[in-house]
Amino acid sequence: EAEIMLVLQQREVSTRKCYQDELNAKGDRAFQGTMKVLIALGTNQQASQVKVIGGTLNSPEVATCLVETISRFEFPKLEQPGDVQYEFMFRPAY
Repeated sequence: EAEIMLVLQQREVSTRKCYQDELNAKGDRAFQGTMKVLIALGTNQQASQVKVIGGTLNSPEVATCLVETISRFEFPKLEQPGDVQYEFMFRPAY
């Protein structure tokens, strides 16, 4: 599981872009919060399913982008399928 978390942390630039694009569109610095995702991983190094299961950032646009982005990641090879939860924290960088 630590290796999976590492992949998510290393790829943060691409997931952060989902938030940043929407923040730029809204132009509202109060637009910030968390998004919790559930990632179902297969043994083929891919996510078989990604879904947003909670968080404080109410944004369908960011949620859709996150799901699509994470679905393209390559994960460590697993012996057996499993699920992992990860919480993203989004806030303006400026």
